[in-house]
Formats: sequence, C-alpha cells, structure tokens
Amino acid sequence: ARILWGNAASVLGGDFLLVRALELTAATGVIGALGDLLAAIGRMIDGEALQLEHRGRSDLDAAGYIDVVDGKTASLFAWCGRAGARLAASDAAATDALGAYGLHLGRAFQIVDDVLDVEGDPHALGKSVLSDVREGKLTLPVLFALEREPSLRAILDACVAADADDAGDVAAAVARTGAAAAARELAQQETARAVAALDPLPETPWSEALRYIAVERAEPARVDPDEADAIGRLLRVERSQTARLLVGHVLGRA
Repeated sequence: ARILWGNAASVLGGDFLLVRALELTAATGVIGALGDLLAAIGRMIDGEALQLEHRGRSDLDAAGYIDVVDGKTASLFAWCGRAGARLAASDAAATDALGAYGLHLGRAFQIVDDVLDVEGDPHALGKSVLSDVREGKLTLPVLFALEREPSLRAILDACVAADADDAGDVAAAVARTGAAAAARELAQQETARAVAALDPLPETPWSEALRYIAVERAEPARVDPDEADAIGRLLRVERSQTARLLVGHVLGRA
C-alpha cells in the first residue's frame, strides 16, 4: 500500500482497519473481548515504543528483547487465543490456557522471523538479509552473537549506518558464533511452552491442530507431510465454517 499510494494513504488505511476491527469486536457482544483488545493494542504500542527507544543502539539485552516481543507481537497472539475462547463461551481456565498458548507462540513466531532475517533466502522472504538490523532493530541472533563476540559491535554499527558491505560480515559472525542455532533453540522452548499450555484443554482435532501450528512454525523439519496435509484440510474447512458463523453472529443471524 505504501509503495502504491504513499505513507499518508497507508496510515489512513491502517487507522480505518483498526477502527473496523474494534467495531467488529464490539459487535460480537462477547463480554471482555473489546477490553482485552484495547489492552493488547496498548501493549503493542508500548512494545513498539520500547523498540524505537533502542533503535540504532546496540545496548539491548535478551531480557529487553523479550519485553519488546511480548509487547509488539506476543500480546496480539495472546489476545487472539483469549478472544477465540471467549467467542466459544469457554470457562476461565480454557481462556487463560489459550491466552498462554498465544503468548508463547507469538514469542516463537518472532524469534523464528529473526533467525530468517539472518539466514533466510532473500528471494523467498521478499526482503534482503539483515533488513531488520539495517533499520536499527536488534534481533535475538544478533544479540546472542554480540554476547559471544563483543568485537562484532563495530561491524554491527556500520551495518546499521547502511553500509551494505558489512551485512555479510554480521551474518557470518552470527553463523560462526552459533547464535542463530541458540535463537532457534529458544524458539523451540517457547513452542514447547505453547504446546504445554494446551494441556488443560480436552483432546480434540482442534487442540491437535493448535499443537501442529506451533510445531510447524518453529520446527518444520519435525512435521509429518501426511499429518500436515490432513491438518491443512481440517483448518480450511474450519476457517470457512467459522467465517460464516462469525458473520452471522455479527449480523444477528446466528
């Protein structure tokens, strides 16, 4: 949208979509859903503000990184989990379980995205390697690399200053120090926490689908192709049915 119509139109479009999301959430009449969403938006703003505060600086630590991720990414995932539970009229235990699932899945999602920023295929991702770092955003693999090789800080600062020739050096240092593997391991730990959060829920095809989604995101090599195909068919059917039910509910026809 920004490339086609510019920043001003894109910002207005984002504002419109936010208002529509709030209207649709309010229209469901589900108690607590709108309040939860407003709180999540507040946390997302806090997370983005914290990231902005550290932009272009290399003094962020792993704990600060998790604070940023919890705010700008994981809080939205957590709200989605809780909102689904509320829409299904689930009890407090199930709502908390799905909220915890979303929180840990959101962390894993962001960490994996950070790993791809370092060692992903630029053509598949649609962006260049270390594009986040060039924008002054410190990702977890880079933070781990800095802890293991402090001399990397000067190279990193040059990369942030838009010196493209240094991007390869940073990526090589991340690989050399094993930082990407360490970040991937943390993503797997968060995935395990997400899966464990589902333990209070009954065993159904839907809870199994949630487990599959978590593992597929952080550890795609563990996914069985036949299982992936079956879950994919299940989710496509469920998305279609859920969309019809939700639209009917909003329109007062459910």
